[in-house]
Amino acid sequence: LPWYTVENFERLRAMAESVKSDVYLVGENWSAQESIALYDQAIGCFDFPFSQAEGYVGSAVLMKDAEYFVTSAAYYYNLIHSKNPDAILRPFLSNHDMDRCAGYFSVSNGQMQMAANLYLLYNGSPFLYYGEEIGMKGSRGSSMSDANRRLAMLWGDGDTVRDPGSASYSGQNQINGTVLSQVGKDDSLFTHYKKLLALRAANPEIARGAVYAVEVKKLAYYRKSPEKAYAQICGYMDRLGLAEGWL
Repeated sequence: LPWYTVENFERLRAMAESVKSDVYLVGENWSAQESIALYDQAIGCFDFPFSQAEGYVGSAVLMKDAEYFVTSAAYYYNLIHSKNPDAILRPFLSNHDMDRCAGYFSVSNGQMQMAANLYLLYNGSPFLYYGEEIGMKGSRGSSMSDANRRLAMLWGDGDTVRDPGSASYSGQNQINGTVLSQVGKDDSLFTHYKKLLALRAANPEIARGAVYAVEVKKLAYYRKSPEKAYAQICGYMDRLGLAEGWL
């Protein structure tokens, strides 16, 4: 029998909890959502359906289809919790094995900002891949190495951190700036991420409240906890006729 059975992961969790009762375990199950739900009973899994250009977030942003995100994400939430009522979701946009999301989401037209809105204000504990908050790019392209996805952080302060030796991604593609160039600027992507994380911290029902999709032209869902309810409206609009963006 393979070692990666649900039963073996349950034994692993029990062993870890015997050492530290509040241990936090996360597994990588890059497969169908039904499989993720199955294994989530034993060890919390990353929520791959939210990730990449074709995931819940990417499809909604790129197709300008808020209804797709609301219905898909709510279905997934219910699927996971049907197997494990105490589950904590772990959504993310990209990781070290994927092309960076700023390569297919634009910062200038608000796509990166909306993608962040959708997953950072969703249920659970989101995982943020370093550099995402400043719009770092990086893709495998024609190379057969993931080094281009694991480039050195763009601090912008004269640091000596270097890209992996096998990286071939051109620095000319990094058009969104560095940490230093974005800190303190109200309209920067970095500041947008800070505001979203502050909003999460101030409203715990965002992370832990139950998810319900509601019929507001199927563009909204809300979170409900014993303390209060939180609603998020997802919609596309034309911002003052100047540029298309997300609300």
